[in-house]
Amino acid sequence: MLFLFCNFFENKNYDQRSNVFAFYQRDLLLSADELFYLLEQFFPFDMFNLQNSVPRPVKFHFALKHPLKKKKKNNNNNNKMSSRFAGKVAVVTGSTAGIGKAIAHRLAEEGATVVITSRKAESVEKEVKELTSKGRKAVGMASHQGSVADVQKLIDFVISKCGRLDIVVVNAASNVHFGSMMSATEKQWVYFFFFFLVILYFCKIFEVNVKGSFFLVQKAHPHLKKVKGSVVLVSSIGAYESEPTLGIYNASKTALLGLTHGLSKELGRDGIRVNCIAPGLIPTKFSDALVSNKIARDLMVSRTSLNRLGTPEDCAGVVAFLCSEDAAYITGETIAIAGGTRSRL
Repeated sequence: MLFLFCNFFENKNYDQRSNVFAFYQRDLLLSADELFYLLEQFFPFDMFNLQNSVPRPVKFHFALKHPLKKKKKNNNNNNKMSSRFAGKVAVVTGSTAGIGKAIAHRLAEEGATVVITSRKAESVEKEVKELTSKGRKAVGMASHQGSVADVQKLIDFVISKCGRLDIVVVNAASNVHFGSMMSATEKQWVYFFFFFLVILYFCKIFEVNVKGSFFLVQKAHPHLKKVKGSVVLVSSIGAYESEPTLGIYNASKTALLGLTHGLSKELGRDGIRVNCIAPGLIPTKFSDALVSNKIARDLMVSRTSLNRLGTPEDCAGVVAFLCSEDAAYITGETIAIAGGTRSRL
């Protein structure tokens, strides 16, 4: 026998737009028609005057099974999340460690075929094996982002292996000098400018961080255009507020903010979205010089609202969002991932 207890409560649990009552006992969800059916089995329908007024929600507790089947939980959102990049191909530069690795793993977990690339072939091979051993789709090629010839070879490799290109994440970066700009030696500056004496005297850092980013997007453009793809550049919170020990590096990262705006305007006509992230201090091998310095580390932590440093996974989640259809109307933007650290020029 079915025991039915009715308790009226406020209208806040009733959605008039969908005409659905929410039942929290046993995760039940009943429509208004189902509710009226149950009421009619035990009470005169006019008693509640449900036809002539907006019905008030009724909370039911069932002592025994009722004739309506329990609704199954909807896992469509989880399935959608895990496969939202299915069939898509993503290139992530500098993806054998740190932030780039976390981004590559996140995109692969969500169904993308990921192209691993870094300067060292052994590191690329190791990372590809790690992903494929987990059942992910990945290929790789050693490439130097600062070389236009290497960038072209990388794009040709992607198309020959995967047949398309949907996502480009420009993460690779270089910083050959850590310390005060005033302490830079003549030998270091010769090294800085060796590759760019002819092209506007850019230093080694700008070769990889700015020039390499630009030419990678340029070479990928014809293929991204076909699928209305997405580009994410990886800048730094230092682009907004430079540190004395990272002046040259941070200047290159500030340049990426402008590059993001410029590329978004030009590529937007082809349906390609270009965005940027600006991570705070993330403990990685690349940032070890800062992280291992207790004074510098404590200073960076004190500037955050969350009182902690970030993780590569914090960055990966934002990149996955920017590359997905959930961000279909976002372009030309830079998102700071820095725990509340100041992020305005």
